[in-house]
Amino acid sequence: MYLLTTAFGSALSIALSSVSVDPKLVWMYTGIAISAFIAGLVFWFLFRKYNLQEDKMDAMESRDPQKTVAVEEVAEHRRDTVLGEEEKTPAGEKSV
Repeated sequence: MYLLTTAFGSALSIALSSVSVDPKLVWMYTGIAISAFIAGLVFWFLFRKYNLQEDKMDAMESRDPQKTVAVEEVAEHRRDTVLGEEEKTPAGEKSV
C-alpha cells in the first residue's frame, strides 16, 4: 500500500511537470486547490455522522458514569445553540 501511494505521487508529479513553468503555475496551483476543496467536501459528507457520535464514543473509553453523556443531551445542546436562547424560551419569560 505504501508503494502504491508513492507510485501515485510520482505519476502525479510527472503529469504536472509539463505545467511547472512560470505562466502556467497559477493554473496548476488553482487546480490543486480546487481538487483539495472537493476532496474536503467529499470527506465531510462521508464522515459528518461521526461528529454527532463523538461524545458517545468518548464516553465508551471512560468507565466513569459521570463522564458519560446521553446522545439526546448532545442533540438538545446543539439544537439550543443553533436556535438561540430567544426562540427557545416560552412567551412572556425572559432568557437569562
